[in-house]
Amino acid sequence: MIKKDVFSIKEIFILYFITVILFVISSNVLIGAIGINGIPFTHFLSIFAPSFLLIIIMKKDIKNLYFLNTPKNIRYFFGGILLWILAIILSGIYTYYAVKFMPTDELIESFDYIFSQTTLTQQIIIMAAVPAVIEELFFRGVILSSLMKKTNIIIAVFISSLLFSLMHFSLIKIFPTFLLGGIFAYVVYKTNSIIPAMVLHFMNNSISIIVQNALPNIEVDTLWIIGGQLDYKYIYLVLIVILIKEGNTIYERI
Repeated sequence: MIKKDVFSIKEIFILYFITVILFVISSNVLIGAIGINGIPFTHFLSIFAPSFLLIIIMKKDIKNLYFLNTPKNIRYFFGGILLWILAIILSGIYTYYAVKFMPTDELIESFDYIFSQTTLTQQIIIMAAVPAVIEELFFRGVILSSLMKKTNIIIAVFISSLLFSLMHFSLIKIFPTFLLGGIFAYVVYKTNSIIPAMVLHFMNNSISIIVQNALPNIEVDTLWIIGGQLDYKYIYLVLIVILIKEGNTIYERI
């Protein structure tokens, strides 16, 4: 009997739906029981544990599934940073207009609660470090690696990014997280390693958290007015600040 080193497409979708169900249940139970500290436990129990247990039970190739390799062609990591900046600009524009048509009060309240109940160090661990490791191992590890073996790279990147965005359970998050997922997947594919994607994911979340703490009271409309008075070469900087201040507050904490 030939050992299969990755999951089939059917197994991937079954695993994804199991993960989603467990995520919803565990987040409600754990966060309700132990508060903010339930977030990392939810990630571990619902996103990491099920797939890892199946890998062990089905004797899959852990190294290949998780892209646990030394990064090669490291220039693609720096290319990923440039793509990440572009995604920030596009997502900032999208989010600025999307918030005018989509409900955001519940999201904002949840993030305000997290920020009011934790220190900066706790925020970075809970909303940057933990997701950067666990989400990458699942979406750009298990899902992407399996899809790459069963389809072509374009389909693999598209599906893994779409599943990543859908699991954020918000219409306003779909486009930005889809872009980010695509960039992370591209970097994994080009470097043949999960590590660069983890670094980019951590950078994205932690920078958002740090800026949100540093600039808690800046109004987005004010930034747009200021941007209109600046020389054209500063507009991109203004757009980046808009996303980090407003967009990331709403769509990308985990």
